[in-house]
Amino acid sequence: LVSCIGNDNIGIYLKREVAKTGIDVSHIAVDDFQPTSIVVVSRTKGTPDFIAYRTADRMLQPQHIPDSLLAESAIFHTTCFALSQDPAQSTIVDAAKRANALNCRVSLDANYAIQIWPDRKQAWETISAYHCLFWQHPARCQIKFCGRRRA
Repeated sequence: LVSCIGNDNIGIYLKREVAKTGIDVSHIAVDDFQPTSIVVVSRTKGTPDFIAYRTADRMLQPQHIPDSLLAESAIFHTTCFALSQDPAQSTIVDAAKRANALNCRVSLDANYAIQIWPDRKQAWETISAYHCLFWQHPARCQIKFCGRRRA
């Protein structure tokens, strides 16, 4: 797991709780200047409403994703949420290219939400650039669509 949290009680708590599950948290960076990001999600029967307070998660930097980590990884996965703001966006796109060159599978959850990424044109351009990585190794390419019935 690669991520970035704030140097605050929420970030420290979340990192500790994730570690308790056995997940390696050694690549969770701590930002001393931004608080831990929070997403508040409503409980509804339909599609939930949410409010995202984006701070530390978007501060992911290239040094947080070294080639040595990518070389030992089978899958490099990200989401539109993570790709929606710099510097995380440019860091993730660069890391995906490096992962692809190291024969690591590249995966994207294209969970676009206008509340997170208001500039649709910029979102499309970023996702399209990322999408090109899938076709460099067509034999490894799988596209899965999960809706309400299949998720």
